[in-house]
Amino acid sequence: MKLLVAFNTDPTGMSFDIRETINIPKDICLYDFHDHRLNVPNRLHTEVKKALIYKGHYIDSYFNLLKIYTVD
Repeated sequence: MKLLVAFNTDPTGMSFDIRETINIPKDICLYDFHDHRLNVPNRLHTEVKKALIYKGHYIDSYFNLLKIYTVD
């Protein structure tokens, strides 16, 4: 699935937001109602982070996901 995401890696919030088009697998579950009971991290957030790391973004110290859009 192709997504356009906007995110920031600056903890001060002073830098510009970054926009990146990424691909995530279509066959994975992005939301599971039972995850909150098991303290599982947000699946969509996790997949977006993995895709951004794969594209070379350094997001280990700070990462704020701002917007997600679908792309045709």
